[in-house]
Amino acid sequence: MNCTNLVELRMGNNNLGDDISMLNFPKLSQLSKLGLRKNYFSSILPRSIYSCKFLKAVQVNYNNVEVQIQPEILSFKSLSFLALGRNKGLTNVTGVRKCRMVLKWLSNLKKLQLLNLSHNRITGLIPSWLGTFPKLQTLLMQANQLSGEFPKELCTLPMLVSGQTTSQVGLIYLELPVYSNADAAPLQFLYVYSSFINLSHNCLGGNIPIEIGQLQLLLRLDLSANNFSSNIPDQISNIKYMERLDLSMNHLLIWKNPGITHRS
Repeated sequence: MNCTNLVELRMGNNNLGDDISMLNFPKLSQLSKLGLRKNYFSSILPRSIYSCKFLKAVQVNYNNVEVQIQPEILSFKSLSFLALGRNKGLTNVTGVRKCRMVLKWLSNLKKLQLLNLSHNRITGLIPSWLGTFPKLQTLLMQANQLSGEFPKELCTLPMLVSGQTTSQVGLIYLELPVYSNADAAPLQFLYVYSSFINLSHNCLGGNIPIEIGQLQLLLRLDLSANNFSSNIPDQISNIKYMERLDLSMNHLLIWKNPGITHRS
């Protein structure tokens, strides 16, 4: 592909073949939005993608690529939307799947609003510095092999604690196709719910931190299918905008709020 002035490339829900490098990323240096969702690529995400230094949105989820996070990702200074979920695996440059090592180079991408690393066989502890991202509203890390506790530092994410008006809570403007299910047609330029933390289907344990109540602008929280124990903290009731809460398939005890007296 030699379209050197291309700014947006949307090729989601096709069957483009095995090799994603056919796109010849060095020729697409002006690209700001890349949508390649669900194309059944099965190669390694090419290092040449880092030549697209103006990328703001990358959607490569629902493929079968091996994604290696390289130091060159720091060149994506404007990146706000990164969706790499449901791929073959996510590693650092040396092939390590440990969460802290995989995410090391993401720590400086301060404009990230949405980070989707779900279904990627990532192991280890969730790094506490994820709570320092100034713009992050949606964190999707479900269906990995994460262990340890829910880091209380996540409860200080600025955009979930403050920084938005009531009318803006939970909204993020995505300029890539969004699909409600596998068979749906793409709905472009759509406001979708943000303010979502999904850490379900991992191996997290211990207590849900009482600091969770600080996330007053969170709309959805899914901690299901983990090993959380002890009482459900009453502070969850402080999340006044929350619309969906899933704590099922854990080892939680009573929630002292009226009307909730059973095990989850």
